[in-house]
Amino acid sequence: MQNDLNTAGKEFCPGLVVIGRNEGHRLQNCLESLAGQGSPLVYVDSGSTDSSTTLARSLGADVVELDMQKPFSMSRARNAGFARVLELEPDTVWVHFFDGDCTVVQGWVPEAVEFIRNRPDAAAVSGRRREVDPGGSIYNAMADMEWDAPPGPAESVGGDALYRVQAFSQVGGFNQELIAGEEPELCFRLRARGWKIYRAQGEMTLHDAQIYRFRQWWRRMVRGGYGSLDVYQRCRPAADSSGDIPFRSMVRSARIWSLGWGLASLLLMLVMFILMGWAGAVLGLALAAGAWLLQAGRIFVKSRASLEKKSAMAFAVLTMLGKWAQAVGHVRCYLDRARGRKAGLIEYKNVVSRPSDWKADRARYPSRAFLREQSLWAIAVYRLGRWNDKRRPGVTRWFVDRLYWFMFRVVETLTSVSFTKETRIGPGLRIYHFGNIFVHNKVNIGANCTLRQGVTIGNRTEGGPVPVLEDHVEIGAYAQILGGIRIGQGARIGAMSVVLQDVPPGCTAVGIPARIIHPPELPAGSTKPYSAGEDQVPQA
Repeated sequence: MQNDLNTAGKEFCPGLVVIGRNEGHRLQNCLESLAGQGSPLVYVDSGSTDSSTTLARSLGADVVELDMQKPFSMSRARNAGFARVLELEPDTVWVHFFDGDCTVVQGWVPEAVEFIRNRPDAAAVSGRRREVDPGGSIYNAMADMEWDAPPGPAESVGGDALYRVQAFSQVGGFNQELIAGEEPELCFRLRARGWKIYRAQGEMTLHDAQIYRFRQWWRRMVRGGYGSLDVYQRCRPAADSSGDIPFRSMVRSARIWSLGWGLASLLLMLVMFILMGWAGAVLGLALAAGAWLLQAGRIFVKSRASLEKKSAMAFAVLTMLGKWAQAVGHVRCYLDRARGRKAGLIEYKNVVSRPSDWKADRARYPSRAFLREQSLWAIAVYRLGRWNDKRRPGVTRWFVDRLYWFMFRVVETLTSVSFTKETRIGPGLRIYHFGNIFVHNKVNIGANCTLRQGVTIGNRTEGGPVPVLEDHVEIGAYAQILGGIRIGQGARIGAMSVVLQDVPPGCTAVGIPARIIHPPELPAGSTKPYSAGEDQVPQA
């Protein structure tokens, strides 16, 4: 199939860009569904701690790993993938972007290429995206309805779309400062240059939103509110008319039915109280609530065409509540601009009720470990610093930050365990013994990893790259892991080993310099899933 694509010419063979972070089996489904639909296939990873990069390489993708010391955004990831496609194939005519949590419908990519080839004025085209599990929750169902747009000329496309390289390059690609709404903003600039945007009739992708909790949905709406206002304000000065501005109606609706409705309700109650006393205030409240319910009723009637009665009622109420979440996003956007701060990514998929990282760490230690194992002191101080950095700026955060650094120096001196809050460490860290443990502040360590005394994880030269450790990595005493290498999930590092190369998942590294030992039942180059029962670390 690949040979057929190569002979077909670049006019029929688009570059494929997939972006993701810790997508797991969803990424595998995505990459496998793209087999034979285009070339080159580029996967852009944004700091995954699972085996995403190893998986992508095993499926034939060219992998770009973003430097996570710089602010992350989906725009930045897509631009990096686009640049990599042109680096590999400079004559590429089309590039199709996909989110890593989507499975691509077979035959969609050739269909999209044929569609855009027949329309010289087309800059981008997308198809129908659907949710994998719309019946799993009302939130997934709402996302599925969100993707349902009529075919034909459109103002914008979503994250999965085929772009004409000429048009994409002409406007400079995605705006990397945006944390949401980057596709409508890009399409706005494309339309301003005379290009057109289309939605085709065909089925394109199956998306796995995985929104099963109210908190996840709320954060997604906050992100949408932030992004919509940001894009609206950026595009408004260049728009020919108010109707051309992306998210205009969304921003207005959020303002009207959140703060606008709230202030109008208070004013109405106040006026009615002055005129009629407390009875008037109650009447004013009833009138305001009636207006809110009337709007929710209109949404309910419209949604009955695609939802059952109970789901349609929930949809109507959530849509109205979502205006308040969007308003929260608006306020955050205004505050960030007033303070001169760059937007930070607002994630929602991993926002679920789960034990804290500290509880996961503590679960790997015996009872009363705080009195018996000094390594736990270092972990506790680290988690304090990470927790404090997630809080809003203010006097309390400033004070706790100074307290953290004081405690860090004290514990570092007492235990000789040194990793600052800038280091990224997943939940479930276990350190056996203590002393002479040093971890570079840019190192990325996954979940449920194990360290022992004398371990050093850092760079080989000053300012050089540092290692990434995936989940469930075991490190023996006095091992050294140095340079820009990746230690795969479930890998084990022998005591006193010096590791200077990548270690595949499930393999063991021993010696100076370390050599890779593959599981005896698997040939070299194969990988083996992590087994929780294998907790013995070999000696070098």
